[in-house]
Amino acid sequence: MTKIIKNNKFVLLFLVVFYLILVFCHFQTFVINDDLPYSLFYRADNRITNISGIISNQLFDYSHISPRVFIHFIVQFLLIFDKNMWSFINPLIIILIIISMSYLVKIITKTKVKNIYLVLLSIISFLLLYSFKDLIYWVAGSVNYVWVFLFLILFIIYYLKIGFTSRPILTFLICLCGSMLCETTGIFILIMIIADFIIKIFTEKEIKNYLLKYLFLLVGVIGGLLFILLSPSVIGRMAGDDTWSTLSLIDKVLMSIPTISDNLFNVFNIYNLYPSLLIISIIYVLFKISRKKVLAFSFIAFSLCVLGFLFDNGWFWFLLGVLLFVFECYILIHRNDQQLIPLLVAISIVAYSLMITPEYASGRVNFHVLLFLSIFIIYNFIYQSEINKGCRVFIWCLAFLLIVLEIIIYAYIGTIKIERSEAIKKVQSGQTNILEVKMIKSPFDKFHIDANSPIDKNYWAYSAFADYYKLPEDIVIKPVQ
Repeated sequence: MTKIIKNNKFVLLFLVVFYLILVFCHFQTFVINDDLPYSLFYRADNRITNISGIISNQLFDYSHISPRVFIHFIVQFLLIFDKNMWSFINPLIIILIIISMSYLVKIITKTKVKNIYLVLLSIISFLLLYSFKDLIYWVAGSVNYVWVFLFLILFIIYYLKIGFTSRPILTFLICLCGSMLCETTGIFILIMIIADFIIKIFTEKEIKNYLLKYLFLLVGVIGGLLFILLSPSVIGRMAGDDTWSTLSLIDKVLMSIPTISDNLFNVFNIYNLYPSLLIISIIYVLFKISRKKVLAFSFIAFSLCVLGFLFDNGWFWFLLGVLLFVFECYILIHRNDQQLIPLLVAISIVAYSLMITPEYASGRVNFHVLLFLSIFIIYNFIYQSEINKGCRVFIWCLAFLLIVLEIIIYAYIGTIKIERSEAIKKVQSGQTNILEVKMIKSPFDKFHIDANSPIDKNYWAYSAFADYYKLPEDIVIKPVQ
């Protein structure tokens, strides 16, 4: 450990500085959306103040609200302390993700690139998630997606370093507990195990030695998934949308796939650069392998992008996603890295895992999908190679620019938080019954969940908002530009 610290002291110092910047940004945000009702005992008048209250809430929520009881236990515990404890812990989780991503990239690329550049590339990948800033800086959203991603990436590292079958009991427990967290982790682990088993069928002669172990692991992951999928809250939610429930399975799929694909692969979405970067990285690799293949890929990808733009049809983005999947698999096979194919298959299926649910358009699961795609993008560019001086300068400049932009965004949102807090205190003290809600101007409103709410009493969490801040019933909400 001493040797690791000594050899990476500059990297560690940089991560400490980045952590402090993230803490600053987190303290600029305010409690809103799901955090408001989750702060209250049974979503009523009083704040949750102890563990027994959280347990009672989660027993109720499993039947009526959500089966993610372990995740939401953490959410409600953090909210006991407003956003203060979370503002220190969530940045730490992000730092652990950065370190884990850097380590994963290092072992899959077999590169000699210095650790500081792997860290910078991981930071850039994380900070480019502009469509998901509202999740990162939202207590409930961060635990559901940011914290869960840390589990997923550690699971991948475990798979690559140890494998699924060498320690079956430990892997069984990881699969069982992991799949009980949420739908995404359960589906991800299930597909990873099945895909890894299929690969072993084609690469191993004595597959009988593995069969029982894989069946044992499947029992664990399916058991965890059933805990989630058969909960009364999930069944009730699936049946709650009358319009959606009347559709046939085919109609649901035909409606959802284009929308999911547009959210994920539309290269003209300025807040999602990952599909464009993945296209460029594949072209970069194919150029070294086969000129014919790079021409074929480039022509098809360019044609699909043009057609997707002209006809505004998500099916073209779906075809682009299929194209990217096929050629990325080709690259992995060409480099004899078949062990990464289960990861690629798992994230692809996770991307479309909501297609038969009424929540298919939310796109939040893409937080995990895009971060894993960023790992493949880095893999394509630096596999078994160094980074030249020009690229190193570019990486430093881009990372610095994105960090400064992060500070600017949340420093501005912090000024809104201060003004809202002062307005709430005036109402609480009885100075006025008019609550002035300062509006977050565009484009900053994109980076905070429900940033401009509550602007009136029709806000879905208004009652929780009023209870959280102990506001009188006769207040008048006045949006202020």
